[in-house]
Amino acid sequence: TVWIKGNYNPIFDEQGNTYKILKFSTDVTLVTKQAYNLALQAEELQTQQEELKQMNEELEQMNEELEEQAQNLKQQQEELQMSNEELEEQTQSLEEQTKSLEEKNKEVEASKYDIEQKTKQLEISSKYKSEFLANMSHELRTPLNSLLILSKDLSENRNKNLDEDQVESAEIIYKSGHDLLILINEVLDLSKIEAGKMSVNVERVSLRNFTDELLRNFKHQAEQKGLKLTSKLNAALPESIRTDLQRLNQILKNLLSNAIKFTENGSVNLSIDRYTQSKVIISVTDTGIGIQEDKQMDIFEAFQQADGGTSRKYGGTGLGLSISRELANLLGAEIKLSSKLNEGSTFSIIIPLEIHPEQESLRTNTLEEEVLYKPHSNIHQ
Repeated sequence: TVWIKGNYNPIFDEQGNTYKILKFSTDVTLVTKQAYNLALQAEELQTQQEELKQMNEELEQMNEELEEQAQNLKQQQEELQMSNEELEEQTQSLEEQTKSLEEKNKEVEASKYDIEQKTKQLEISSKYKSEFLANMSHELRTPLNSLLILSKDLSENRNKNLDEDQVESAEIIYKSGHDLLILINEVLDLSKIEAGKMSVNVERVSLRNFTDELLRNFKHQAEQKGLKLTSKLNAALPESIRTDLQRLNQILKNLLSNAIKFTENGSVNLSIDRYTQSKVIISVTDTGIGIQEDKQMDIFEAFQQADGGTSRKYGGTGLGLSISRELANLLGAEIKLSSKLNEGSTFSIIIPLEIHPEQESLRTNTLEEEVLYKPHSNIHQ
């Protein structure tokens, strides 16, 4: 393409009329191309400037983001450093705890070994003690029973050949011997319980006959103190329960004996009622001296009584309730106490109609016939 620039100049005559036109032509192709190229370059420069401006803005934004990321990284680094320090402290603390636990484990192992050795020694000692007590109780009870029989005969003075002092002396011998026999029996029972050798003999027990027999046993003792001894059986009770009559008798005799012993005026009542569908509750209620609340748990411990004066005034070793509680456990039963000082007490044994399988497995003999009359004399055991 060729670019031409034309110039036209008119020539006028004397009258002012155009009679000729002069035409001049100039080749401006190069200049035009240069101008076009310059325009293109200017446009490209403008575009590049805009692109550079945009890139600069993007770079500034990226720089801000990088600075923010750098700040976050710095903060994270500081947090990591703090975490590392905390972890180091925790690690050190854990190491110290581990070391302490290892030392304690060694102490526990040593203590465990000592306990095992002492347990073995106690088992051997308990075995020897049980054997000794069994032998000694037999050796003591045999001559003691003879002494009791003789002193009882003397105190009755059937031949009327003794004076009052001699009869009184015989009565003292009998009473002291009887108390000693009770103590021997209680110590022997406690020893058997501690050694786990107390057996359970399950049989069917008539509740009515059981109650009547207890009242007969304690009627004279209550009358001597001027006390009213009564019983009450719920009409909805079953005819009988299956348990160990001897152990149940031992528990109730202890409770009735205590009730009469600690009651100066009023009454002692033996009652049997339904407790749940599978249990009955046998209660001994008195109007005696009662037991202060903070002593009510202590009296079930061996050789414990409500206070020191109780033993001096009323006698006893403090073994009866402890033995009764352990015997109740053997029967799958429990003993509860409700008492107010100077108003009276109620001792209750809650016992299942059928002895628990774990207790029944301990029995040495099982009798299914109903027991109508089965007295137990502490004197002639």
